[in-house]
Amino acid sequence: MTCRDRSRRRAGTWLLVSLSAAAGLSALPARAQATDYPTRPVRIIVPQSPGAGTDVTTRWIAERLSQEWKVQVIVDNKPGAGVTIGTDAAAKSAPDGYTLFMGGSAVYLTKLLSKSVPFDAVKDFRVLMGINDALLALVVPASLPVNSVAELVAYAKARPGKLSFGSAGGGSVTYIAPALMARMAGLDVVSVPYKGSGPLVTDTISNQIQFSVPAIATAAPHVASGRLKALAVTGARRSKAMPQVPTMAESGFEGFEVTSKTYLAAPAGLPDAIAEKIVAAVGRIIATPEYQRFLDSQGLEAENVPPGAYANSVQEELRRWQKVVDTIGLKPE
Repeated sequence: MTCRDRSRRRAGTWLLVSLSAAAGLSALPARAQATDYPTRPVRIIVPQSPGAGTDVTTRWIAERLSQEWKVQVIVDNKPGAGVTIGTDAAAKSAPDGYTLFMGGSAVYLTKLLSKSVPFDAVKDFRVLMGINDALLALVVPASLPVNSVAELVAYAKARPGKLSFGSAGGGSVTYIAPALMARMAGLDVVSVPYKGSGPLVTDTISNQIQFSVPAIATAAPHVASGRLKALAVTGARRSKAMPQVPTMAESGFEGFEVTSKTYLAAPAGLPDAIAEKIVAAVGRIIATPEYQRFLDSQGLEAENVPPGAYANSVQEELRRWQKVVDTIGLKPE
Protein backbone atom coordinates (compact mmCIF):
# COMPACT_ATOMS: atom_id res chain seq x y z
CA MET A 1 0.00 0.00 0.00
CA THR A 2 1.37 3.43 -0.93
CA CYS A 3 1.50 6.43 1.38
CA ARG A 4 -1.23 8.00 -0.73
CA ASP A 5 -3.43 4.87 -0.28
CA ARG A 6 -2.90 4.92 3.50
CA SER A 7 -3.73 8.61 3.58
CA ARG A 8 -6.95 8.04 1.68
CA ARG A 9 -7.91 5.17 3.97
CA ARG A 10 -7.27 7.31 7.06
CA ALA A 11 -9.36 10.10 5.55
CA GLY A 12 -12.20 7.67 4.84
CA THR A 13 -12.05 6.32 8.38
CA TRP A 14 -12.21 9.82 9.87
CA LEU A 15 -15.15 10.62 7.59
CA LEU A 16 -17.09 7.59 8.85
CA VAL A 17 -16.29 8.46 12.45
CA SER A 18 -17.35 12.06 11.89
CA LEU A 19 -20.62 11.03 10.25
CA SER A 20 -21.37 8.56 13.03
CA ALA A 21 -20.68 11.19 15.66
CA ALA A 22 -22.87 13.70 13.86
CA ALA A 23 -25.69 11.18 13.65
CA GLY A 24 -25.37 10.45 17.34
CA LEU A 25 -25.41 14.14 18.21
CA SER A 26 -28.46 14.79 16.01
CA ALA A 27 -30.33 11.99 17.80
CA LEU A 28 -29.62 13.48 21.23
CA PRO A 29 -32.28 16.22 21.07
CA ALA A 30 -34.94 13.69 19.99
CA ARG A 31 -34.04 11.38 22.89
CA ALA A 32 -34.00 14.30 25.29
CA GLN A 33 -37.38 15.47 24.06
CA ALA A 34 -38.80 11.99 24.51
CA THR A 35 -37.44 11.78 28.06
CA ASP A 36 -39.04 15.11 29.01
CA TYR A 37 -42.27 14.69 27.02
CA PRO A 38 -44.69 16.28 27.56
CA THR A 39 -43.51 19.67 28.80
CA ARG A 40 -46.41 21.75 27.47
CA PRO A 41 -50.11 21.30 26.62
CA VAL A 42 -51.05 18.46 24.28
CA ARG A 43 -53.87 18.87 21.78
CA ILE A 44 -56.10 16.03 20.59
CA ILE A 45 -57.98 16.90 17.40
CA VAL A 46 -61.45 15.38 17.08
CA PRO A 47 -62.91 15.80 13.57
CA GLN A 48 -66.46 15.84 14.95
CA SER A 49 -68.66 18.20 16.90
CA PRO A 50 -68.90 18.19 20.71
CA GLY A 51 -71.19 15.45 22.00
CA ALA A 52 -70.41 12.96 19.25
CA GLY A 53 -69.32 9.50 20.35
CA THR A 54 -65.64 10.04 19.56
CA ASP A 55 -65.70 13.38 21.35
CA VAL A 56 -67.15 11.82 24.52
CA THR A 57 -64.41 9.19 24.58
CA THR A 58 -61.65 11.71 23.88
CA ARG A 59 -62.73 13.99 26.72
CA TRP A 60 -62.83 11.08 29.15
CA ILE A 61 -59.29 10.04 28.25
CA ALA A 62 -57.95 13.62 28.00
CA GLU A 63 -59.02 14.40 31.55
CA ARG A 64 -57.07 11.43 32.89
CA LEU A 65 -54.06 12.09 30.68
CA SER A 66 -53.91 15.60 32.10
CA GLN A 67 -53.74 14.14 35.59
CA GLU A 68 -51.02 11.65 34.64
CA TRP A 69 -48.83 14.00 32.61
CA LYS A 70 -49.36 17.10 34.80
CA VAL A 71 -49.98 19.19 31.66
CA GLN A 72 -53.22 20.28 30.07
CA VAL A 73 -54.58 17.91 27.41
CA ILE A 74 -56.95 19.90 25.21
CA VAL A 75 -59.74 18.45 23.06
CA ASP A 76 -59.89 20.46 19.83
CA ASN A 77 -63.12 19.83 17.90
CA LYS A 78 -62.79 20.51 14.17
CA PRO A 79 -65.95 19.24 12.46
CA GLY A 80 -66.88 19.97 8.87
CA ALA A 81 -66.96 18.39 5.41
CA GLY A 82 -67.61 15.05 7.06
CA VAL A 83 -64.37 14.53 8.95
CA THR A 84 -62.16 16.16 6.32
CA ILE A 85 -61.38 19.49 8.02
CA GLY A 86 -60.22 18.01 11.32
CA THR A 87 -58.36 15.12 9.72
CA ASP A 88 -56.51 17.44 7.35
CA ALA A 89 -55.51 19.73 10.23
CA ALA A 90 -54.10 16.77 12.13
CA ALA A 91 -52.27 15.39 9.09
CA LYS A 92 -50.51 18.73 8.55
CA SER A 93 -49.45 19.18 12.18
CA ALA A 94 -45.89 18.74 13.42
CA PRO A 95 -45.06 15.12 14.36
CA ASP A 96 -43.78 16.08 17.80
CA GLY A 97 -46.40 14.47 20.03
CA TYR A 98 -48.10 17.75 20.92
CA THR A 99 -50.86 17.25 18.35
CA LEU A 100 -52.65 13.92 18.42
CA PHE A 101 -55.68 12.75 16.48
CA MET A 102 -58.67 10.72 17.59
CA GLY A 103 -59.87 9.16 14.38
CA GLY A 104 -62.57 6.71 13.47
CA SER A 105 -63.90 4.60 10.65
CA ALA A 106 -65.25 7.71 8.92
CA VAL A 107 -61.65 8.65 8.06
CA TYR A 108 -61.25 5.45 6.05
CA LEU A 109 -64.68 5.91 4.49
CA THR A 110 -63.50 9.32 3.30
CA LYS A 111 -60.56 7.63 1.58
CA LEU A 112 -62.96 5.25 -0.20
CA LEU A 113 -65.63 7.78 -1.13
CA SER A 114 -63.75 10.94 -2.06
CA LYS A 115 -61.32 11.51 -4.91
CA SER A 116 -60.14 14.89 -3.71
CA VAL A 117 -59.42 14.86 0.03
CA PRO A 118 -56.22 16.79 0.85
CA PHE A 119 -54.68 14.01 2.94
CA ASP A 120 -53.95 10.30 2.75
CA ALA A 121 -55.81 8.53 5.54
CA VAL A 122 -53.14 5.83 5.69
CA LYS A 123 -49.80 7.41 4.74
CA ASP A 124 -50.21 10.72 6.61
CA PHE A 125 -50.74 9.16 10.03
CA ARG A 126 -48.99 6.94 12.50
CA VAL A 127 -51.72 4.88 14.17
CA LEU A 128 -50.74 4.41 17.80
CA MET A 129 -53.49 2.21 19.21
CA GLY A 130 -57.14 1.29 19.02
CA ILE A 131 -59.33 2.87 21.70
CA ASN A 132 -62.74 1.23 21.31
CA ASP A 133 -65.45 0.13 18.91
CA ALA A 134 -68.57 2.32 18.88
CA LEU A 135 -72.00 0.79 18.37
CA LEU A 136 -74.83 2.79 16.85
CA ALA A 137 -78.53 2.78 17.62
CA LEU A 138 -81.43 3.08 15.17
CA VAL A 139 -83.72 5.64 16.79
CA VAL A 140 -87.05 7.25 15.94
CA PRO A 141 -89.05 10.08 17.57
CA ALA A 142 -91.20 9.06 20.50
CA SER A 143 -94.18 10.34 18.52
CA LEU A 144 -93.61 8.05 15.52
CA PRO A 145 -96.12 5.13 15.68
CA VAL A 146 -93.54 2.34 15.31
CA ASN A 147 -91.90 0.18 17.96
CA SER A 148 -89.68 -2.18 15.97
CA VAL A 149 -87.52 -2.23 12.85
CA ALA A 150 -90.17 -4.29 11.05
CA GLU A 151 -92.82 -1.67 11.87
CA LEU A 152 -90.53 1.12 10.68
CA VAL A 153 -89.91 -0.70 7.39
CA ALA A 154 -93.66 -1.22 6.88
CA TYR A 155 -94.37 2.41 7.78
CA ALA A 156 -91.77 3.65 5.27
CA LYS A 157 -92.96 1.33 2.49
CA ALA A 158 -96.50 2.65 2.91
CA ARG A 159 -95.14 6.19 2.41
CA PRO A 160 -92.54 6.02 -0.40
CA GLY A 161 -90.39 9.13 -0.58
CA LYS A 162 -92.06 10.67 2.49
CA LEU A 163 -89.71 9.59 5.28
CA SER A 164 -86.25 11.02 5.81
CA PHE A 165 -83.20 10.06 7.82
CA GLY A 166 -80.39 12.26 9.05
CA SER A 167 -76.66 11.70 9.10
CA ALA A 168 -73.42 13.58 9.64
CA GLY A 169 -72.74 13.47 5.89
CA GLY A 170 -72.30 10.93 3.13
CA GLY A 171 -68.88 9.77 4.29
CA SER A 172 -69.95 9.16 7.88
CA VAL A 173 -70.88 5.93 9.64
CA THR A 174 -74.15 7.62 10.63
CA TYR A 175 -74.96 7.72 6.90
CA ILE A 176 -73.67 4.26 6.03
CA ALA A 177 -75.86 2.50 8.64
CA PRO A 178 -79.29 3.87 7.60
CA ALA A 179 -78.37 3.78 3.91
CA LEU A 180 -77.45 0.11 4.25
CA MET A 181 -80.73 -0.61 6.01
CA ALA A 182 -82.67 1.23 3.30
CA ARG A 183 -80.88 -0.71 0.54
CA MET A 184 -81.40 -4.09 2.23
CA ALA A 185 -85.11 -3.36 2.85
CA GLY A 186 -85.77 -1.70 -0.50
CA LEU A 187 -86.96 1.58 1.03
CA ASP A 188 -87.55 4.86 -0.78
CA VAL A 189 -86.39 7.41 1.82
CA VAL A 190 -84.67 10.81 1.75
CA SER A 191 -81.21 11.48 3.18
CA VAL A 192 -80.69 14.77 5.05
CA PRO A 193 -77.07 15.73 5.88
CA TYR A 194 -76.15 17.54 9.11
CA LYS A 195 -72.94 19.08 10.42
CA GLY A 196 -72.82 16.74 13.39
CA SER A 197 -74.64 14.16 15.47
CA GLY A 198 -76.05 16.72 17.90
CA PRO A 199 -78.25 18.55 15.37
CA LEU A 200 -79.46 15.37 13.71
CA VAL A 201 -80.55 13.91 17.07
CA THR A 202 -82.36 17.16 17.89
CA ASP A 203 -84.28 16.98 14.62
CA THR A 204 -85.06 13.31 15.16
CA ILE A 205 -86.59 14.15 18.54
CA SER A 206 -88.77 16.84 16.93
CA ASN A 207 -89.77 14.53 14.02
CA GLN A 208 -88.17 16.80 11.43
CA ILE A 209 -86.53 13.58 10.29
CA GLN A 210 -88.11 10.23 11.04
CA PHE A 211 -85.08 8.11 11.92
CA SER A 212 -81.34 8.29 12.42
CA VAL A 213 -78.51 6.03 13.55
CA PRO A 214 -76.21 7.96 15.91
CA ALA A 215 -73.68 6.49 18.31
CA ILE A 216 -75.27 4.95 21.39
CA ALA A 217 -73.30 7.42 23.50
CA THR A 218 -75.15 10.24 21.74
CA ALA A 219 -78.60 8.63 21.70
CA ALA A 220 -78.71 6.99 25.14
CA PRO A 221 -79.65 10.06 27.24
CA HIS A 222 -82.58 10.86 24.93
CA VAL A 223 -83.75 7.26 24.90
CA ALA A 224 -83.60 7.22 28.71
CA SER A 225 -85.66 10.43 28.87
CA GLY A 226 -88.31 8.99 26.57
CA ARG A 227 -87.81 11.51 23.75
CA LEU A 228 -86.44 8.85 21.40
CA LYS A 229 -87.23 5.18 20.90
CA ALA A 230 -84.34 2.80 20.17
CA LEU A 231 -85.41 0.09 17.73
CA ALA A 232 -82.11 -1.73 17.22
CA VAL A 233 -78.35 -1.56 17.71
CA THR A 234 -75.90 -2.10 14.88
CA GLY A 235 -73.30 -4.44 16.40
CA ALA A 236 -73.02 -8.20 16.24
CA ARG A 237 -74.15 -8.38 19.89
CA ARG A 238 -76.55 -6.42 22.05
CA SER A 239 -75.13 -3.44 23.85
CA LYS A 240 -74.63 -3.49 27.63
CA ALA A 241 -75.90 0.10 27.59
CA MET A 242 -79.18 -0.99 25.96
CA PRO A 243 -79.53 -4.71 26.73
CA GLN A 244 -83.27 -4.72 25.99
CA VAL A 245 -82.73 -3.43 22.42
CA PRO A 246 -82.25 -6.13 19.72
CA THR A 247 -79.53 -6.08 17.09
CA MET A 248 -80.33 -5.39 13.45
CA ALA A 249 -79.60 -9.05 12.73
CA GLU A 250 -82.16 -10.09 15.35
CA SER A 251 -84.59 -7.68 13.69
CA GLY A 252 -84.48 -9.50 10.36
CA PHE A 253 -81.39 -7.94 8.74
CA GLU A 254 -79.10 -10.93 8.58
CA GLY A 255 -75.42 -10.03 8.36
CA PHE A 256 -76.03 -6.38 9.23
CA GLU A 257 -73.15 -5.06 11.31
CA VAL A 258 -71.93 -1.46 11.33
CA THR A 259 -69.53 -0.41 14.06
CA SER A 260 -67.11 2.48 14.12
CA LYS A 261 -63.57 1.93 15.32
CA THR A 262 -61.99 4.73 17.33
CA TYR A 263 -58.20 4.95 17.27
CA LEU A 264 -55.49 7.31 18.51
CA ALA A 265 -52.99 8.52 15.91
CA ALA A 266 -50.34 11.14 15.34
CA PRO A 267 -48.95 12.79 12.21
CA ALA A 268 -46.61 10.49 10.32
CA GLY A 269 -43.02 10.87 11.44
CA LEU A 270 -43.65 10.81 15.19
CA PRO A 271 -40.46 9.49 16.87
CA ASP A 272 -40.67 5.98 18.31
CA ALA A 273 -39.71 7.07 21.82
CA ILE A 274 -42.54 9.60 22.06
CA ALA A 275 -45.01 7.16 20.51
CA GLU A 276 -44.08 4.59 23.16
CA LYS A 277 -44.68 7.09 25.97
CA ILE A 278 -48.12 8.00 24.61
CA VAL A 279 -49.15 4.36 24.13
CA ALA A 280 -47.96 3.44 27.63
CA ALA A 281 -49.87 6.29 29.28
CA VAL A 282 -53.12 5.76 27.37
CA GLY A 283 -52.76 2.00 27.76
CA ARG A 284 -52.69 2.34 31.54
CA ILE A 285 -55.84 4.46 31.46
CA ILE A 286 -57.90 2.13 29.27
CA ALA A 287 -56.81 -0.94 31.25
CA THR A 288 -58.66 0.26 34.35
CA PRO A 289 -62.04 -1.02 35.59
CA GLU A 290 -63.17 2.60 35.46
CA TYR A 291 -62.69 2.64 31.69
CA GLN A 292 -64.65 -0.60 31.32
CA ARG A 293 -67.54 0.96 33.24
CA PHE A 294 -67.32 3.98 30.94
CA LEU A 295 -67.48 1.69 27.89
CA ASP A 296 -70.52 -0.14 29.23
CA SER A 297 -72.36 3.10 29.99
CA GLN A 298 -71.70 4.49 26.51
CA GLY A 299 -72.49 1.42 24.43
CA LEU A 300 -68.85 0.97 23.45
CA GLU A 301 -66.78 -2.19 23.09
CA ALA A 302 -63.17 -2.57 24.18
CA GLU A 303 -60.53 -2.75 21.44
CA ASN A 304 -58.86 -6.16 21.54
CA VAL A 305 -56.06 -5.54 19.02
CA PRO A 306 -52.66 -4.95 20.72
CA PRO A 307 -51.20 -1.47 20.04
CA GLY A 308 -48.23 -2.83 18.11
CA ALA A 309 -50.50 -4.76 15.76
CA TYR A 310 -53.24 -2.18 15.34
CA ALA A 311 -51.60 -0.34 12.45
CA ASN A 312 -51.57 -3.62 10.52
CA SER A 313 -55.37 -3.82 10.75
CA VAL A 314 -55.83 -0.68 8.64
CA GLN A 315 -56.01 -2.62 5.38
CA GLU A 316 -58.54 -4.99 6.93
CA GLU A 317 -60.61 -1.98 7.97
CA LEU A 318 -60.50 -0.63 4.41
CA ARG A 319 -61.63 -4.00 3.02
CA ARG A 320 -64.48 -4.17 5.52
CA TRP A 321 -65.84 -0.78 4.54
CA GLN A 322 -65.31 -1.38 0.83
CA LYS A 323 -67.70 -4.33 1.08
CA VAL A 324 -70.36 -2.18 2.76
CA VAL A 325 -69.86 0.68 0.29
CA ASP A 326 -70.27 -1.75 -2.62
CA THR A 327 -73.48 -3.16 -1.12
CA ILE A 328 -75.00 0.31 -0.85
CA GLY A 329 -73.75 1.20 -4.32
CA LEU A 330 -71.77 4.29 -3.36
CA LYS A 331 -69.16 5.63 -5.76
CA PRO A 332 -66.18 7.96 -5.12
CA GLU A 333 -66.95 11.59 -5.89
